[in-house]
Amino acid sequence: MTGLLGEFSELVYGGSAVALAAVVLLQYLVHMNRVGRLRRNELTIKEDLAGLESELGEAKKDRSLTRLENHILREFVSQTDLAKALDVLLRRFVPRTENGYAALIEKGSNGFSCHWSRGLTSFSQARLTLTDDLFDQICTEGVEPVTRGDAAFDEFVDHLDRPDKAKAETLYFVVVGTPADPVGVFVTTKLYPAGAPLPQQIELAQRLMLNVAAGLRQTRTLESQQRELRAITEMMELRTVTDRTYDSPVRMITAFSERLREKVGADRATLYLPPLGKTASCKALMRCGSELPEGLDRVWIEHEDRIARFCLGMDEPRTLAPETLKKFGIHTLIRHALVFPLRQGEKRLGMICLTKGGQESFETTAQQLGEWASEYLGETIFKVVNQAIVERQARQDGLTELANRREFDQQLNAHVAEMQTCGTDVSLLLCDLDRFKAVNDTYGHQSGDEVLRVAAQVVREQVMSIRSTDRAVIARYGGEEIAVILPGVPLPGAVRVGESIRKAISEIAFEFERKSVTVTTSVGVASLPMHGETAVDLIARADEALYHAKQSGRNRVCTFGDVSAVDAAAKEPQLR
Repeated sequence: MTGLLGEFSELVYGGSAVALAAVVLLQYLVHMNRVGRLRRNELTIKEDLAGLESELGEAKKDRSLTRLENHILREFVSQTDLAKALDVLLRRFVPRTENGYAALIEKGSNGFSCHWSRGLTSFSQARLTLTDDLFDQICTEGVEPVTRGDAAFDEFVDHLDRPDKAKAETLYFVVVGTPADPVGVFVTTKLYPAGAPLPQQIELAQRLMLNVAAGLRQTRTLESQQRELRAITEMMELRTVTDRTYDSPVRMITAFSERLREKVGADRATLYLPPLGKTASCKALMRCGSELPEGLDRVWIEHEDRIARFCLGMDEPRTLAPETLKKFGIHTLIRHALVFPLRQGEKRLGMICLTKGGQESFETTAQQLGEWASEYLGETIFKVVNQAIVERQARQDGLTELANRREFDQQLNAHVAEMQTCGTDVSLLLCDLDRFKAVNDTYGHQSGDEVLRVAAQVVREQVMSIRSTDRAVIARYGGEEIAVILPGVPLPGAVRVGESIRKAISEIAFEFERKSVTVTTSVGVASLPMHGETAVDLIARADEALYHAKQSGRNRVCTFGDVSAVDAAAKEPQLR
């Protein structure tokens, strides 16, 4: 035993222990390598599991977004028109309108406009707009959230009605379409679905707006095609108006203008012919449209004539908004106007003026149709317009621009015939300037012509201001005599008109050779059937009343009833 122990000790001390230790160390290293490999495999497996879980989560989220998106899109496309579809979509984002709003703002050639909103008053929707800088920023970012206090937030809500301004602390602007090809911007105070993570809400909103953009483009394309088809149809209908037979060019132009007025949604239409002289103003060949109460009719006509004066000489169509009309001094009645030049080559034939009240402006199709109509009148039937000009000149006195004697006789016979058929009144005023010969002899015929022109304008203004809705005819009867036919006006009304004319003329001061000269007028008034039955009777009675006004001292209004019973044959001729 002792010997064995000794041998063992020799082996240990002789080197065998070192080998054993090496073996043990080697086994330990192998074991640690195996453990490390197992741990690395375990980490790899964990990382792979985590990646799979992340991919599964993304897949689930994407599947959830797709499912939600598909559900909303099914609701969207199932509607019969775009307005209902967008209403369904807006309700998703703003279920309760008392504390939020959403709107779709389209980008058009004329700027931004909002046709669909939820939670906004009509005032807010009408004023909703974007700045170009904000629009560019939204297109760049795709989605732009802004909070109260930001310049973009404050500038946007500044256009809103007071109740709408307080509905949000944050606004989300989402480009409709792609940043490279935007249709507009969707703005909302809330994202959908409520409670979901913000990135998920934003992604869903972006995906939905891509589909909305496609729907908008399709709808706008269809609307454009429909507008083109409607425009062609309306043009053909207008052409048929000119194909009919009319007893005068003016009636044809009036029928054409009336149909044009109806189609563009205007209240009134007026066609102006060019001035006869360098200093003269445009004259209305015809006016048509809705009837207005007495007084308003006169103001509307004055506004139309003012628009014509401001647009005289223009070569391009003009659209006049309320802001522009205010610069013309038009603050009431007319809110929108379209003015189109009427030309044939280089020759100016006049202009068409379409006017309307109310807040809604003329549609783009109205502007296009009006422009076509003016070109059609100018290029296709300018001969008719020229014929109308010739007719007007044939009926008009060149000096005073009143109706001439021939037109007076025709109009008087027509109104007397109407009186005999319908039993209505017709009155006649004969106005004669007192001592007019003395003005010619003292200051020359040019001064006399100026007195006649001014007197004619005064008569026209007074008749229009008092009898604006009547079909009054104002004519130069002869020399310094002006006649006024008042259909439907009995004697008392005619006397009031005559008195207003007399008073207005007496208040005018003419400057001749550095002298102030006043001119007065005498007026004779007669009325049918009170004073006769025929046109001849009416002229004779009015002339006798005028003679009596002269005999009584001039500068007064007399009726046939005022005439003395003295035999007319006994009266001595007297220079008027």
